[in-house]
Amino acid sequence: MMVLQLRNWIVGECCIPARPVCPLSGLEALQTEFSGVGAPMARQPRRRSVNNTGRSRRGATPGGQFVPISHEMAHSTAWRSLKGTAVKVYIELRSRFNGFNNGDLSLSLEQAASLLHIGKATAQRAFRELEDKGFIEMRVRGHWWGRRATTYSVTDRPMGNNQPTNRWRTWRPPTQIHSAGPARTDQRHNDTEEEPSA
Repeated sequence: MMVLQLRNWIVGECCIPARPVCPLSGLEALQTEFSGVGAPMARQPRRRSVNNTGRSRRGATPGGQFVPISHEMAHSTAWRSLKGTAVKVYIELRSRFNGFNNGDLSLSLEQAASLLHIGKATAQRAFRELEDKGFIEMRVRGHWWGRRATTYSVTDRPMGNNQPTNRWRTWRPPTQIHSAGPARTDQRHNDTEEEPSA
Protein backbone atom coordinates (compact mmCIF):
# COMPACT_ATOMS: atom_id res chain seq x y z
CA MET A 1 0.00 0.00 0.00
CA MET A 2 2.88 2.27 0.75
CA VAL A 3 4.22 1.74 -2.77
CA LEU A 4 0.92 2.75 -4.36
CA GLN A 5 0.79 5.92 -2.29
CA LEU A 6 4.38 6.73 -3.24
CA ARG A 7 3.50 6.18 -6.87
CA ASN A 8 0.43 8.40 -6.67
CA TRP A 9 2.46 11.14 -4.97
CA ILE A 10 5.20 11.01 -7.67
CA VAL A 11 2.64 11.01 -10.46
CA GLY A 12 0.76 13.90 -8.87
CA GLU A 13 3.93 15.99 -8.40
CA CYS A 14 5.09 15.49 -11.98
CA CYS A 15 1.66 16.29 -13.39
CA ILE A 16 1.49 12.93 -15.10
CA PRO A 17 -2.02 11.53 -15.18
CA ALA A 18 -2.21 8.48 -12.96
CA ARG A 19 -2.99 5.16 -14.56
CA PRO A 20 -5.82 3.22 -13.04
CA VAL A 21 -4.70 1.28 -10.02
CA CYS A 22 -4.12 -2.37 -10.71
CA PRO A 23 -6.01 -4.86 -8.51
CA LEU A 24 -2.65 -6.49 -7.69
CA SER A 25 -0.87 -5.93 -4.44
CA GLY A 26 1.50 -2.95 -4.26
CA LEU A 27 4.76 -4.82 -4.91
CA GLU A 28 3.23 -6.88 -7.73
CA ALA A 29 1.81 -3.73 -9.33
CA LEU A 30 5.19 -2.00 -9.18
CA GLN A 31 6.96 -5.05 -10.65
CA THR A 32 4.36 -5.34 -13.40
CA GLU A 33 4.59 -1.65 -14.24
CA PHE A 34 8.38 -1.57 -14.60
CA SER A 35 8.88 -5.01 -16.14
CA GLY A 36 6.95 -4.15 -19.27
CA VAL A 37 4.50 -7.01 -18.93
CA GLY A 38 1.45 -6.25 -21.00
CA ALA A 39 3.29 -3.65 -23.08
CA PRO A 40 3.47 -4.37 -26.79
CA MET A 41 6.86 -5.78 -27.77
CA ALA A 42 8.85 -4.36 -30.62
CA ARG A 43 8.71 -6.64 -33.61
CA GLN A 44 11.98 -8.43 -34.25
CA PRO A 45 13.18 -8.28 -37.87
CA ARG A 46 12.89 -11.58 -39.67
CA ARG A 47 16.21 -13.08 -40.53
CA ARG A 48 16.50 -14.76 -43.88
CA SER A 49 17.86 -18.24 -43.79
CA VAL A 50 20.84 -18.61 -46.08
CA ASN A 51 22.78 -21.58 -47.34
CA ASN A 52 26.55 -21.98 -47.15
CA THR A 53 27.10 -19.82 -50.26
CA GLY A 54 25.20 -16.88 -48.75
CA ARG A 55 22.17 -17.28 -50.99
CA SER A 56 18.61 -17.41 -49.77
CA ARG A 57 17.20 -20.86 -49.15
CA ARG A 58 13.77 -19.76 -50.21
CA GLY A 59 14.70 -18.92 -53.78
CA ALA A 60 15.43 -15.71 -55.58
CA THR A 61 16.29 -12.48 -53.82
CA PRO A 62 13.43 -9.98 -53.53
CA GLY A 63 14.84 -7.64 -56.16
CA GLY A 64 15.95 -10.42 -58.49
CA GLN A 65 19.41 -10.83 -59.92
CA PHE A 66 21.68 -7.89 -60.57
CA VAL A 67 24.78 -7.06 -62.62
CA PRO A 68 27.65 -6.22 -60.28
CA ILE A 69 30.04 -3.46 -61.27
CA SER A 70 32.67 -3.08 -58.59
CA HIS A 71 33.57 0.30 -57.17
CA GLU A 72 37.12 -0.18 -58.41
CA MET A 73 35.91 -0.88 -61.95
CA ALA A 74 33.46 2.03 -61.98
CA HIS A 75 36.24 4.45 -61.01
CA SER A 76 38.85 3.05 -63.39
CA THR A 77 40.21 5.04 -66.31
CA ALA A 78 39.05 2.38 -68.74
CA TRP A 79 35.43 2.40 -67.51
CA ARG A 80 35.20 6.18 -67.51
CA SER A 81 36.44 6.32 -71.08
CA LEU A 82 33.80 3.89 -72.42
CA LYS A 83 31.17 5.20 -74.78
CA GLY A 84 27.53 4.81 -73.79
CA THR A 85 26.83 2.02 -76.27
CA ALA A 86 29.82 0.05 -74.97
CA VAL A 87 28.44 0.31 -71.42
CA LYS A 88 25.05 -0.93 -72.63
CA VAL A 89 26.60 -3.87 -74.47
CA TYR A 90 28.76 -4.75 -71.44
CA ILE A 91 25.77 -4.76 -69.10
CA GLU A 92 23.74 -6.90 -71.51
CA LEU A 93 26.60 -9.38 -71.94
CA ARG A 94 27.43 -9.41 -68.22
CA SER A 95 23.79 -10.08 -67.32
CA ARG A 96 24.10 -13.42 -69.12
CA PHE A 97 26.77 -14.56 -66.65
CA ASN A 98 25.26 -17.01 -64.14
CA GLY A 99 28.35 -17.76 -62.06
CA PHE A 100 29.46 -20.82 -64.01
CA ASN A 101 29.39 -19.93 -67.72
CA ASN A 102 32.24 -17.43 -68.05
CA GLY A 103 33.88 -18.07 -71.41
CA ASP A 104 30.56 -19.15 -72.90
CA LEU A 105 28.77 -15.80 -72.86
CA SER A 106 27.22 -15.07 -76.21
CA LEU A 107 25.52 -12.00 -77.58
CA SER A 108 25.27 -11.73 -81.34
CA LEU A 109 25.43 -8.43 -83.18
CA GLU A 110 21.82 -8.92 -84.24
CA GLN A 111 20.67 -9.55 -80.67
CA ALA A 112 22.62 -6.54 -79.37
CA ALA A 113 21.19 -4.34 -82.09
CA SER A 114 17.57 -5.35 -81.45
CA LEU A 115 17.74 -5.45 -77.64
CA LEU A 116 19.66 -2.20 -77.20
CA HIS A 117 18.12 -0.31 -80.15
CA ILE A 118 21.43 0.36 -81.86
CA GLY A 119 22.81 -0.53 -85.27
CA LYS A 120 24.90 -3.65 -85.93
CA ALA A 121 27.93 -1.56 -86.84
CA THR A 122 27.57 0.37 -83.57
CA ALA A 123 27.31 -2.91 -81.64
CA GLN A 124 30.44 -4.19 -83.38
CA ARG A 125 32.36 -1.02 -82.44
CA ALA A 126 31.15 -1.42 -78.83
CA PHE A 127 32.41 -5.04 -78.69
CA ARG A 128 35.75 -3.95 -80.14
CA GLU A 129 36.04 -1.12 -77.59
CA LEU A 130 35.26 -3.50 -74.71
CA GLU A 131 37.94 -5.91 -75.95
CA ASP A 132 40.53 -3.17 -76.46
CA LYS A 133 39.98 -1.76 -72.98
CA GLY A 134 40.14 -5.18 -71.33
CA PHE A 135 36.57 -5.76 -70.11
CA ILE A 136 35.86 -8.81 -72.27
CA GLU A 137 37.89 -11.38 -74.19
CA MET A 138 36.77 -13.26 -77.28
CA ARG A 139 36.88 -17.03 -76.81
CA VAL A 140 35.38 -18.55 -79.97
CA ARG A 141 34.64 -16.50 -83.07
CA GLY A 142 31.14 -17.09 -84.39
CA HIS A 143 30.21 -17.78 -87.98
CA TRP A 144 27.16 -16.98 -90.02
CA TRP A 145 26.80 -20.35 -91.79
CA GLY A 146 26.19 -22.24 -88.57
CA ARG A 147 24.25 -19.37 -87.00
CA ARG A 148 26.67 -19.42 -84.08
CA ALA A 149 27.40 -16.23 -82.12
CA THR A 150 30.85 -15.34 -80.87
CA THR A 151 31.44 -16.37 -77.26
CA TYR A 152 33.13 -14.08 -74.76
CA SER A 153 34.43 -14.10 -71.22
CA VAL A 154 34.37 -11.20 -68.78
CA THR A 155 37.73 -10.41 -67.24
CA ASP A 156 36.49 -9.51 -63.76
CA ARG A 157 35.36 -13.07 -62.94
CA PRO A 158 37.32 -16.34 -62.89
CA MET A 159 36.98 -18.70 -65.80
CA GLY A 160 37.24 -22.34 -64.77
CA ASN A 161 40.34 -22.70 -62.60
CA ASN A 162 41.91 -19.48 -63.92
CA GLN A 163 41.86 -16.32 -61.83
CA PRO A 164 40.27 -13.14 -63.28
CA THR A 165 42.69 -11.16 -65.44
CA ASN A 166 41.15 -7.71 -64.84
CA ARG A 167 42.92 -6.34 -67.90
CA TRP A 168 40.89 -3.12 -67.61
CA ARG A 169 43.06 -2.13 -64.61
CA THR A 170 46.15 -1.68 -66.78
CA TRP A 171 44.49 0.11 -69.71
CA ARG A 172 45.72 3.65 -70.32
CA PRO A 173 44.57 6.06 -73.01
CA PRO A 174 46.94 6.26 -75.96
CA THR A 175 49.25 9.25 -75.89
CA GLN A 176 48.97 11.65 -78.79
CA ILE A 177 52.20 12.20 -80.65
CA HIS A 178 52.61 15.67 -82.08
CA SER A 179 54.75 15.94 -85.18
CA ALA A 180 57.85 18.05 -84.76
CA GLY A 181 57.94 18.97 -88.43
CA PRO A 182 57.95 22.53 -89.76
CA ALA A 183 54.79 24.53 -89.36
CA ARG A 184 52.78 25.10 -92.51
CA THR A 185 52.65 28.53 -93.92
CA ASP A 186 49.82 29.91 -95.90
CA GLN A 187 51.03 31.54 -99.11
CA ARG A 188 48.20 34.08 -99.09
CA HIS A 189 49.52 35.72 -95.94
CA ASN A 190 53.19 35.94 -96.91
CA ASP A 191 54.47 39.45 -97.40
CA THR A 192 57.19 38.39 -99.78
CA GLU A 193 56.28 37.33 -103.24
CA GLU A 194 58.36 34.96 -105.17
CA GLU A 195 59.15 35.67 -108.77
CA PRO A 196 58.20 32.98 -111.19
CA SER A 197 61.16 31.07 -112.42
CA ALA A 198 61.75 30.74 -116.12
